[in-house]
Amino acid sequence: MICFCYRMALEKDPGYIRALIVMGQARLQEGLCAEATDHLERAISNLILTGHPTAEDVDHLILASQWAGVAYIRQGKNAEGIMHLERITSLEEPEDPNSKAHYFDGLLLLASALSKEDRNAEAVKYLRLVVAYDPSRKEFLDQCL
Repeated sequence: MICFCYRMALEKDPGYIRALIVMGQARLQEGLCAEATDHLERAISNLILTGHPTAEDVDHLILASQWAGVAYIRQGKNAEGIMHLERITSLEEPEDPNSKAHYFDGLLLLASALSKEDRNAEAVKYLRLVVAYDPSRKEFLDQCL
């Protein structure tokens, strides 16, 4: 039902960011990674073109970048996935608690992807930031050291 509503929203407004992200996440959960990346790439393009992004735009960019990264990695396109996850590092740490949680989730995903590519020094750098934010994630840092 939710996907139907967002699909209808996209028919009316193909650039509706929230709908693009939700549809991308839904396609990813269905295992349709190529369709997921299409939706998420469109969301990212629209967000990057935003001249003066709002806090909500930044949160959407974090989420879209996370899920695009995951979708590419699931397709075996690790370099593209890491590129999307690295975008998160270029953003300032958000003040909003939910956006901040998304930001650090993105850094954790990036660290995981880097570790799988034997780029442990880079992974550790991001994991230290994650652990400073959320000490319960220390086990991930310990695995990389």
